[in-house]
Amino acid sequence: MVIYGEYLFAENFASGIIALILTKMILDFNVSKFRLFFGGILSGIASFLIFFETSFVTGAFIKIITCFVIVISAFGRKLLYKSMFVFLLTTVMLGAFAFVLLCCSNNFGISNNGYLYMEKLSYHFIIMALASGFMVLLMTVRLAHRHKIKSKIFKEIKVVILGKIFTAKAIIDSGNSLKDPITRSSVIVISRALSKKISESFAKEELVKRVCIIPFVAVGTQNGIMQGIRAEFIEIDEKRFYNVVLGFNKKDFSGDFDALLNVDMLKGSLI
Repeated sequence: MVIYGEYLFAENFASGIIALILTKMILDFNVSKFRLFFGGILSGIASFLIFFETSFVTGAFIKIITCFVIVISAFGRKLLYKSMFVFLLTTVMLGAFAFVLLCCSNNFGISNNGYLYMEKLSYHFIIMALASGFMVLLMTVRLAHRHKIKSKIFKEIKVVILGKIFTAKAIIDSGNSLKDPITRSSVIVISRALSKKISESFAKEELVKRVCIIPFVAVGTQNGIMQGIRAEFIEIDEKRFYNVVLGFNKKDFSGDFDALLNVDMLKGSLI
């Protein structure tokens, strides 16, 4: 079988980036696009190990070492063992998807040292196949995130503004994805009672620099504008969230809670 280097690199570069993106989403890592791109390049370069004949044990060891280098390059040493496990798992799943493609397309391939090369496949086919595999895995990750969020509906939160602490019971609102249009900070919508309590705890001039305006669209209503203030930080489950905006609702909520949490704040790691 003739192996074309550009195809070999392209296939493993793309699958490497997909595996890194899925790992990032599953573990909720904040990683730059450059590091992910660099990790993809390392995946493409490492695929040339397919030319070296080794035993199964040696090949598995080489695969683990290369994955270690790729993960370190993309994510650093943060949760290293967990990120290694997730990256290897997503790589195996993508490999299984590629094997199914080989069977369905009646094409031949070669695998060695944990890397796969498929012959007689156009770039268009490779892109469509990888995009399909990515979408399937992406939907799985998002559904898992949603299930995790729904399993923990109510939260006790601590709001800190200018050194003063306010506590409240909050509920996760899957429909709240509001962002400050200027800073793109997540918005937590608070009840009229809590917003009044916060406003009365400060002189007007103390909050002037923290005031902001948030446009919103609500189901069954026209577009609106909500007043808000920027908190120093919000603490949920002993985890601090900075750059958070409190949106003042004009009414109290019909329930035993005073805040609607932004769903984007609570995705977190799946494992």
